[in-house]
Amino acid sequence: MFYKKLFGFLTILFIVIAILFKLFHFSKGIFFIYLENNIFFVITIFAILYLVCKEYNAYKDNKIEENMLLDDDVYKNLNTNQTDGVKNIIENYKSDNFFSLALIGAWGSGKSSFLHALKTNIKKDKVIELNVWKLENIQNILQEIEKEFDNIIFECNKTGWAIHHLKSIFIRDYFSTLSKYFLENKININLSFSQTIQESKNEYNMLLKESLKDKKIVFMLDEIDRLDSKDDILNIFKVIRYLSSFDKVFTITAIDIEKVGKKVGLDYTHKIFNSKYTIPITTKSEIHDFLKVEISKKLSSFITKENFEKLLRIKVKDKILIDYINTYREIKNCYNDTYILCQSLENGNKNWNKYIDFEFIFILNLIKSLNFDFYIKIMKNKTLTNLVLGELFYKKITSSSNYSDTKEK
Repeated sequence: MFYKKLFGFLTILFIVIAILFKLFHFSKGIFFIYLENNIFFVITIFAILYLVCKEYNAYKDNKIEENMLLDDDVYKNLNTNQTDGVKNIIENYKSDNFFSLALIGAWGSGKSSFLHALKTNIKKDKVIELNVWKLENIQNILQEIEKEFDNIIFECNKTGWAIHHLKSIFIRDYFSTLSKYFLENKININLSFSQTIQESKNEYNMLLKESLKDKKIVFMLDEIDRLDSKDDILNIFKVIRYLSSFDKVFTITAIDIEKVGKKVGLDYTHKIFNSKYTIPITTKSEIHDFLKVEISKKLSSFITKENFEKLLRIKVKDKILIDYINTYREIKNCYNDTYILCQSLENGNKNWNKYIDFEFIFILNLIKSLNFDFYIKIMKNKTLTNLVLGELFYKKITSSSNYSDTKEK
């Protein structure tokens, strides 16, 4: 937080100046003359540094724009109009007691984009968003929670924040009291006047209520689906239970409840949450529009928009190809693999598409995205490859006058 860092910087600066006054009081006249003569130089240095940083950020932004591959940020601007239901639940929950909501959706269904859109729509309450997969372990998660709580209290109640930290020098606060249940190899010094857990909890919750007033903390936990270990998932549930100790906290946990339930037990999973909300399913129309507008534009170096739309309408059994795609994640994975291979071929030989069809590459990568096990099978089995892909391109291949030559190359 900027203001908190500024407060710390000014405090340190004040101490340094006080020391300088003490050490150099006998030559303070010379000191101030020197400072006055060099203040213009200092301002100039700061101005140069500011311009350099600004130019660097602009350069970095341009580099990002040049990146043609899709990352998870592609979801952030999607489904921004579907969050009203959860937003209403948050706004209508007036109690100070802890509340836990599960945001249910299958893997790749857009839970992360939903949370991002929801975060931008919450104006009144304080939002904390944690990616539990990136934070790696429970120690990092708990330290991040403590830091975020501290930042919010500082922003809302600087006097209360200062008093709390002064008292924490002598009496361990609620975070320190509970940390022994989570953190290993942590040394705790128990003084005779230390508080009980309940006393510490009540005092910290009073500070939260005083600081937040009519607001609450909306805690968003994301990427639990990426955790493969049962112990890692159970640790996240421990964190939710830990947060239940606090008043003025509303947690939203994005989760594929069926997948996670298989690892830790579905009944146990249901007990963690006060309520569950299933995110709206991405419609075929939204998937189609994203492919035809965004993806066709990014692939325009390798295939025209018209031919790409023809590719998406190829009939496979009883459906056209585009209808097999259900999530943005499937599109992202297929597009990235296709773009990387085509760009690699482009760099090696500008005429690569005379020897291999773009459509062949795209469909092969689509199979990889939709069913990786099946993709491995067809890559290992030449006969199966011919059966699957030959059907799609039979008419096009056999109509080519130089088919034998192309096949050999």
